[in-house]
Amino acid sequence: MSSNLLPVSPMATETVRDSTVPNHDETELTEFQKNQKRYQDLISTLPHVKGWRPKSPLIWYGGHWWIQSFLEGSLYAQEFFQARPNDFLICSYPKTGSTWLKSLTFTIAHRSRFNDLASTIPQTLSSNVTLTSLFLSLSSH
Repeated sequence: MSSNLLPVSPMATETVRDSTVPNHDETELTEFQKNQKRYQDLISTLPHVKGWRPKSPLIWYGGHWWIQSFLEGSLYAQEFFQARPNDFLICSYPKTGSTWLKSLTFTIAHRSRFNDLASTIPQTLSSNVTLTSLFLSLSSH
């Protein structure tokens, strides 16, 4: 064997580790953080007033008063949500009751299957819940 051979560098034989290559989740997180920063910069330019919660001022945007975390989420949804023709979106705040929301979702999804929907809804639901109209309005004006 020849002694002219250079020693092999440990770096040359080292395998690529997970920490050296950014994974898809890290890239998404970085994009999310960039968007969140952009939304926060926009929100800082909007009118603020003291709200009912000490650390959560109300922010005027699109003709409505918002709490910052809700506004950030709404801006993100407005920018990235792509609805399909058969989609419907039903939202509620956590711990506001999921039973009626599930019933409402079922009713909307299956309303064309029943002639008289009131007769197919359990009496406990139909006698205790009256739904006249429900709207979710997000404006980008």
